[in-house]
Amino acid sequence: MSSTKDASPTWFGGLVAASAIDPLVSNVEAGGASSCRGAAGSSTVFVAAALAQRTQRPVLLVTAHIDEADEAVSELNDLFAAGVGPEPVLLPALESSPGEGGSALDLLAERLTVVRRLIEGNVPGILVAPFPSLMQMVPDAALLPRLLRVARAGQRCAPRELAEWLADAGYVRTEAIENPCEFAVRGGLIDVFPPGGALPVRLDFFGDELERIFEIDLITQASDRRIPEAQLVGASISSVLDDAGKVSIAELLPRQTVCVIAELSEVLEQGRGYWERVNDGQGVLSPQALFKSLGARCHAMVDINGFSSTNASDRVVALPAITLPAFDEEVAQAFAELGELSARVPTSLCCDTEGELARACELLGEHAGSAKLATLRQHVHRGFIWESDQPFAVVPQHEVLHRFGVRRRVQRVGAATTRDAFMQFGAGDYVVHRDHGIA
Repeated sequence: MSSTKDASPTWFGGLVAASAIDPLVSNVEAGGASSCRGAAGSSTVFVAAALAQRTQRPVLLVTAHIDEADEAVSELNDLFAAGVGPEPVLLPALESSPGEGGSALDLLAERLTVVRRLIEGNVPGILVAPFPSLMQMVPDAALLPRLLRVARAGQRCAPRELAEWLADAGYVRTEAIENPCEFAVRGGLIDVFPPGGALPVRLDFFGDELERIFEIDLITQASDRRIPEAQLVGASISSVLDDAGKVSIAELLPRQTVCVIAELSEVLEQGRGYWERVNDGQGVLSPQALFKSLGARCHAMVDINGFSSTNASDRVVALPAITLPAFDEEVAQAFAELGELSARVPTSLCCDTEGELARACELLGEHAGSAKLATLRQHVHRGFIWESDQPFAVVPQHEVLHRFGVRRRVQRVGAATTRDAFMQFGAGDYVVHRDHGIA
């Protein structure tokens, strides 16, 4: 086998430089609405990233479904970590209703963080959002300080003023924090347990200066890891569900933003379905109002579609992305077919983990010894072939093996909590390993 291990996704450089997207770049620079036909697998995600690189403009990538946005961020994160792609940030949708607890507040904290970044001008290279998350209005610059506060070591802040903010934001004052949405004051220390899965923190004041910030081990109430800053989100979600002090997220985007819509008809269908499920419409824009807001704010609007209708029939660019061939169910034959594909077009085999990468190299050696392809550690949800004058194929290993999974957002776990969990195990206990199952 003459395959090579790539430390970075060199195929993405070929996509950025591809002449096939030159007409799309020209349309974007000219501004206004344009369309593309020719989407396969995850090609739209990477074309959006290529647009961000080519135009040096911030990109808003709009997906129809929440899980598609999660996958897109995972794919783009690997590009960013390799130093070849823009920084991705997710704008999550509020999936829970009032009274459903921490999950809604966790998502609210993420949304408010994005809003704060946009207001401060710290714009990510590519903002990924499912369409319902854009329909949900966000606090304006005047309302945001009542809902979100960032405590940083070294900043000037009176402890009394912070305690008043916590009480006004819905926190309950207690002797010692045990549950989310509680805070405690002891001399120059303020302990806060934010909602939504965030870690409890201890703010150590020296007079009116916030000197140090620590995570807290709730079992011992002792200070744990020192951190530079802590984000405190309001303990009530009700204040963000009405129209008071709310704006469309589009109004916070820079005017040079390029909006890329993945599958226009599916986005519209999901938007209409979400709008019909909304009880009273408070704090939510209709799909028509959102599109009007995006069109008025963004420099360019591009919809990229596989087979669905386009938005701008007179400015349509054909992209040469096609789907991968179906691989055989049997592993040996599937890798033999992968070797045949690599003989026709330069191919990159992408693996989610180092373990998968090592196993892929073994399988290639066994079943496709003469294959010439690159193997690398990179998450790609769905592969595609780019058929142009300089073609290439991007193949996820799970697509070859027919092993598809769903990536889920997980809550963060503090170091102390992790240590305590392991201390509860004894010799001979059964455990469930993340990758290997029951052990």
